[in-house]
Amino acid sequence: MIGRWRSFSETGVPGDDWPAYTHTERAVLVIDRKCRVEFDPHQHRRLVWDGFSLVQ
Repeated sequence: MIGRWRSFSETGVPGDDWPAYTHTERAVLVIDRKCRVEFDPHQHRRLVWDGFSLVQ
């Protein structure tokens, strides 16, 4: 994890194995005992909020 922070602070990229976030892929790094990249985790929870607006 320290290496990822160092790489991010020096280059803006946390590692080759962590793709850039886009609205179509939604790649996120899951920090756990074994770190891994997941694409749009908990999509069902995110989609619930699509029907709501925070603008008043």
